[in-house]
Amino acid sequence: MTATRAAQLNDAKVIAVGSDEHRFLITQCMQEAGVTGSVLLEPASRNTAMAMAVAAVYAVENLNLTSKTNGDQDLLNQSDPDPLLLFCPANHHIPDTDAFIDCIRSGIKAADSGFIVTFGVMPTHPSSAYGYIRAGEQIDAFASSASQFIEKPQSADAEKLLLEGNAFWNAGIFYPEHQTSWALLSFTRQMSLRRHKPRCGT
Repeated sequence: MTATRAAQLNDAKVIAVGSDEHRFLITQCMQEAGVTGSVLLEPASRNTAMAMAVAAVYAVENLNLTSKTNGDQDLLNQSDPDPLLLFCPANHHIPDTDAFIDCIRSGIKAADSGFIVTFGVMPTHPSSAYGYIRAGEQIDAFASSASQFIEKPQSADAEKLLLEGNAFWNAGIFYPEHQTSWALLSFTRQMSLRRHKPRCGT
């Protein structure tokens, strides 16, 4: 259970984002795991990126993080410690919690260096049910750059990825500094606005 794993992270401040229809289930899961935190309810599903954005905004406004405005971008005050944000889907089955915590800790150095850390799962078979991450050059003892993100491939392509030996299932777990996630969300917002800007003609 995601809430149970979160309880193992020292001093973690938990923000759960979910649909309004699941509000009682979310509260129950957090109580059973002994986790205290905030629950943010979505009136309609907007998928992972929007849930991450809402959590990041809530964190800067409610968890004693400070921000400043610099032109069109909202940035965290760089004079303050920059906490790490761990974004975890709620539907993962990870039986070895200790190994999961060790894996998260191994990503701290890269996250503190400004990388958006994500975690790959060693494939046990070629599957078209998952996205893949192709690993690039080594960054440190525990992390490599991601050279390519591959959406759910066809079965034949999944087999080729496994034969290459440097591709992993995309776990959808992300671990950036708050400032890094804030800057990325600001950039994504601007690109989205440009993409949807009405076109006027004469």
